[in-house]
Amino acid sequence: MRKRDRDARQTWAEYVATVRRATGMSRTEMARRLGVAHSTVWRWETGQQRPETPDAPEALARLLGLDVDEALAAAGLRQSGHGEPSPPPEPYDPEIELVRTDDRLSPETKERIIALIRRRREQSLEETRRMIEILRD
Repeated sequence: MRKRDRDARQTWAEYVATVRRATGMSRTEMARRLGVAHSTVWRWETGQQRPETPDAPEALARLLGLDVDEALAAAGLRQSGHGEPSPPPEPYDPEIELVRTDDRLSPETKERIIALIRRRREQSLEETRRMIEILRD
């Protein structure tokens, strides 16, 4: 039993550290957004502690748009399935996060604004490529 508990803590540690780094969030920012202490995130990532209830893994999954069952399995609170793992989360983007967290916007409006932001960025990238081609000659 002790070995299995240690394995579950390590799996949770790897999961939390991986998704936090992939989003570019600091431990302090993640802790603030999950409503836990900075030291809790540190203990999770170092394998010293894991959640005893599903609340924290579910909140983490919702925060980062991850599969809830996968987060619960990583925390040792649910058996992992045999399906494909979910893709890693997108890097933390303050501009898009600003839209996602604005409670005054409907989900449809949020998606439209995010699509416009991404389209604007693609156009800017294309303009930069054209400039490079022009100046490289």
